[in-house]
Amino acid sequence: MSAADGKFELNNKEINEGRILFQHISFHPLKKILKDEIDLGQIILQEKLTELSEVYAKAERPLVKISAGKLVYNADMIMKRSIASNAFDIIKELPGISENNDDIKLIGASSLTIIMDGIVSKIPQEQLLNILKSTPAIQIKDIEIMYNAPSKYNVHGAVINIITDKSITDEKKIQGEITGKYTQMHYPGGNVTGNLQYKNKNINLDFMLNLEKDKYWQEANIFSIHTVSDHKTAIDQNTLDFGDMNRIMSRISGDYIFNDKERISFSGYFSGKKTDGNNNTDSRYKESINYDMFSHNKIDEKEYQYNANINYSSKIGLRLGLDYTYYNDKDNNKYTDYKNDIIENDFFNNSKQEIQSLTFTSIYEGKFSQKYSWNVGANAGYNKFSTNVDYFFNQENLPVYDSTKRIDGLQNEYITTLFFESINEINDKLSFNISLQAEYFISKYNNNDIKKTLWNEWVLFPNTTLTYSISNRSLLQFVVSSNKNYPSFWAVNPQTTYVNSYMEITGNPFLKPSKRYDAQLIYLLDRKYTFLVFTSYRPNYFSQVPYQDEERMKIIYRYENLNYNHTLGAGAVIPIRIGDFWTSNFSVHGIRIEQRMDNFHGYSFSRNKYLIAVQANNSFTISKSKPNIKLQLNGNYQSPMIQGVYNIGDLYNLSSGIRWSFSDEAYFLIEYNNILKKMTPNPTTINWENQYNRRNVIEQNIFNVTFSWRFGNYKTKKFKSIDNARYGK
Repeated sequence: MSAADGKFELNNKEINEGRILFQHISFHPLKKILKDEIDLGQIILQEKLTELSEVYAKAERPLVKISAGKLVYNADMIMKRSIASNAFDIIKELPGISENNDDIKLIGASSLTIIMDGIVSKIPQEQLLNILKSTPAIQIKDIEIMYNAPSKYNVHGAVINIITDKSITDEKKIQGEITGKYTQMHYPGGNVTGNLQYKNKNINLDFMLNLEKDKYWQEANIFSIHTVSDHKTAIDQNTLDFGDMNRIMSRISGDYIFNDKERISFSGYFSGKKTDGNNNTDSRYKESINYDMFSHNKIDEKEYQYNANINYSSKIGLRLGLDYTYYNDKDNNKYTDYKNDIIENDFFNNSKQEIQSLTFTSIYEGKFSQKYSWNVGANAGYNKFSTNVDYFFNQENLPVYDSTKRIDGLQNEYITTLFFESINEINDKLSFNISLQAEYFISKYNNNDIKKTLWNEWVLFPNTTLTYSISNRSLLQFVVSSNKNYPSFWAVNPQTTYVNSYMEITGNPFLKPSKRYDAQLIYLLDRKYTFLVFTSYRPNYFSQVPYQDEERMKIIYRYENLNYNHTLGAGAVIPIRIGDFWTSNFSVHGIRIEQRMDNFHGYSFSRNKYLIAVQANNSFTISKSKPNIKLQLNGNYQSPMIQGVYNIGDLYNLSSGIRWSFSDEAYFLIEYNNILKKMTPNPTTINWENQYNRRNVIEQNIFNVTFSWRFGNYKTKKFKSIDNARYGK
């Protein structure tokens, strides 16, 4: 028998005759006869032509890898187990993640931020989700989940960090993907996305272009009982929103790599959207004398934004970053309402909002020793928000300007942040991170030359993460984090928007920021099963709360500060696998919600509610060979809950999809979502202190057909061996 390296020796010189057998699992065996001379000459084995259909290890690959307190999921593995076709789909398939109407949540986290490659951008979350939906899944390498983001990310609370594939090659390589998607709801729509990558030894470049055309339709039925001066009026409403929406979105990003530790990363993003919309509302007022109201709001909206981001990482541990965002929104609304076919109000208003945001980041990462490291940094930011609103009323077919309703507002914000973080590995089992961040925030508002300081304060944010490794496959993690949430620019803007003859939306310039204190205890068993308990306390919690005016027949939607919002809960995530045919992520969590407000238009409330939520994402492999066919069936349920004065109904959703992968270069995907037409919590009801309002949204099934083709050797990455993570209106 040969040694491990294949060498052998025959030392017995008295051998006159014998046989030597050469054999290898991949070659035909060969015999040699030995006689007086032991000269074997050149030995050549013939390769076997028989090809094994499949060879694989029976050991199950761990679902998650534990690294520096982060839960790290491999994107390849998620793609193999699901029909995920883009980065957004991959996130939805992560254990512990739930998604409803593009609202992504992590069990046990009161807030969640999504970033890419560890870089935080000022792109609004809605636009980031659009980027993720247009990013092919095969561009994603890993996904990190952290319940307590490191200070160097300049965000607080839970974070999903998407790590893209930035591997380099010695040869120049151009590859890409083209995807077309057709969507059928009440009206048809669709989009086309193109992705192009260029790589060589020092450069990574990615370009994405997305074109979308849609028609939207949303219907709701609303019933109210409104009390004015002890006189009750019943109001039946049917409201219909419909229109056309066209959008273009593009992004370019890249890296110039000097060496393993030094690189420059940059990205540029642009999006533009045009909406031609309508809101029609039929209202029937039932009192001593019944009457009907009809309102029509014609909406012409154009918005665009761009973002530029550049980051430099040096080999000495210094990181510098600069981020700039510009946003512009122009609305022209033509509003008319009729009472018994006679015009009551007839006006149009022009509004313009403009946002500019600039952030500079500097971080230095160092080490005391191999087990003790640290980072220190400073961030400086500036935000500028301007809004202009003008009203013109129709009088005898002539537009008459109303200067009393003019809004000329300017909000300036300055933010300075200093932080220090220590990362400590006590021994092979115990480690902890601790950080302290000091933030100075000042916001000044000027409305029609009336100046006001909205917020001006220093705040300290302590955060810590303690991790104990029970074994190389199980851990216990305790997280404490703090943060502060600031209202959106629109929430404090005093502009009033007339939705229909009964509903108004108005800003609240007296709104305060909300602090947040979170804690989680997480137990990860066998790198698969997750159990956790969590709590969150948020003083000055703000939420949009409706109020039926007691002096006029209007319901007003406005953001208000509650005294606090407190949640306490527990949850579990259980992955299930039966061979290669069925994989499932089952999650369940229960929460107790408590909310209190002492002064709400002269009233007060203190409410609490228990809710339970369950979810199961199931994937079935119909065929492993070509074509590779996978079936997806996902379902979730959430029991009724509360939100301020709202009683929010339950929701349950069932969605499905099937994907044919003809080859590594092409796939065909069919999805049928919102099968039960109950993915929105219904109904939402207010019933307290002479306030009654009940709203039911009429939902639609969603049918999608997607085809994708890859070119230029743009193939799915091979699996590694078994291994023992504020602009919206």
